[in-house]
Amino acid sequence: MSAFFFEFQPDQMNSAVWADLSNLLFFYIIFTLYYLCIKAIVMNIQTEKLELIEWISLLSLTILFLTSCEKYKDFDNLEVTENSFTGTISITESAGDLDGVFNGTGDSGTYTFIWDNPAKGAVLNIDASSSSGGSIQFVLKDSRGNEALNEEISSGESDTFSMDGKKGKWKVKMVFSDLEGDGNFDLNPVN
Repeated sequence: MSAFFFEFQPDQMNSAVWADLSNLLFFYIIFTLYYLCIKAIVMNIQTEKLELIEWISLLSLTILFLTSCEKYKDFDNLEVTENSFTGTISITESAGDLDGVFNGTGDSGTYTFIWDNPAKGAVLNIDASSSSGGSIQFVLKDSRGNEALNEEISSGESDTFSMDGKKGKWKVKMVFSDLEGDGNFDLNPVN
């Protein structure tokens, strides 16, 4: 009997697949509500539970919800949203690829900015091998606000991280703790 049933386990799917499935579901809901509104207008049908104005209100709320799905859409690319880092940091962009350089003398704080990722995934390369103390934590959230990466690297180390998420504007948060020395990173979109 169990051979005929498929047990769906959502933790086996990555966030990009979930985002695509949720988009498909939302567009289906909008299409259905739009169809019902047009049908009610054309045929002048009024139901006992929902009148035409309620259908239109429901459609408007659905559209409002869908347009707000991209969490960071009101920010410009590379716009800094938080900067309490007492050291120095410089970020440049070329064709979607980011290059960053940071330096500290025992400095701590948070530096957060928005990155317009033209792809569903990204690769982050961090090189803190020239630093002699402290750590750096990178927290990246995709355009829906889902966490795509949360990794910390200690001074004297280098590492590469791959992540998946929803295409669009991502939030990049760097948390520096007692950084002594300098380092760099590059963040590249990957399909």
